[in-house]
Order: sequence, then structure tokens, then C-alpha cells
Amino acid sequence: MAGDDPTGPGPSARDAALLDAALLDALGELLTLADETPPAVLEAARALHDWARVDAELARIVELDPALTRHGPTPHAWEAAWLEVEAEVHAAGYRRRRVEGTVELLDGTPPVGPMTVEVQDTDGERHLASLDAHGAFEVEVPAGSLRIVVVWGSRRVVTPWFAT
Repeated sequence: MAGDDPTGPGPSARDAALLDAALLDALGELLTLADETPPAVLEAARALHDWARVDAELARIVELDPALTRHGPTPHAWEAAWLEVEAEVHAAGYRRRRVEGTVELLDGTPPVGPMTVEVQDTDGERHLASLDAHGAFEVEVPAGSLRIVVVWGSRRVVTPWFAT
């Protein structure tokens, strides 16, 4: 029989259009059933966002002598409650920069345990820098805005973004 052939022609164009319309109607009903995000969920999300960086101290910029910036590398310095970060930015080729800096505890004691320094760029790349015994670091990064993140145990300091 011609109508019993499962490999035969599918529904007519008219039937297919009706099926499509029925499917779109069903999807539309599902979307109207979905409520807006409850206000309590939005409030919780905002609160969570505020707490995302509560453990990171934002280092404040330390004023530098403008005469230092006339020629050569661009110096930057930041201070948090327990540490100071200094960095100089040097040209290092086409759209590349070399960041040389130091990290020092304000009380003058050497850090006990590992301390990590990470230079982040606006593309989300994280460039890990090794600290030597004197707290110095050096890392090559793309030109553009950067920030420095210092982590020591459970403490974390994040500098503001700065242009290179």
C-alpha cells in the first residue's frame, strides 16, 4: 500500500506549516509561564557580587615625584595596610612592556611562606612573576592597562588598573 511506506514523502507543506505554528505556540506558552527573576534572588546576587572581593585589599596609590617620570621607565607605587608594591614599566618591543617591581612588607620583616605576584591585563591574562629573595619581580606583558595582585597566605592586595 502506498500510504504504509515509512520512507515515503513526509507531511505536505501545509501540514508542516501547521506543525511549525503549533510548536511555536507551545514554546510561546512556556515562555509566558516563566516568571521574572524573583526580587529576593536579584538581591542575593547583588550581595554576592559585593562580597566577591571582600578579601582583597585595594592598594592606594602613593604619590611619586613628577620629576621621576620625565624620562625612562614609568614608576608606580601603591601601599596597603601591610605591604608596599612598587613597579616600573619599560618598553619591551612592539606593544610589549616589561614590568619590574618590588614587594615589601611595611613592618620590614621578610615574609614567612610563599608570596605570589600576578600581573593581570585587560584581556584576562594572568602573568605570574617570581619573587627573588629581595622581593623583586620582573614579567613581560602586552601593552595596555594592568593591575598587580599580591597573595600571601590568606591575604590579598590588588592594585588599581594602570596604563602602561
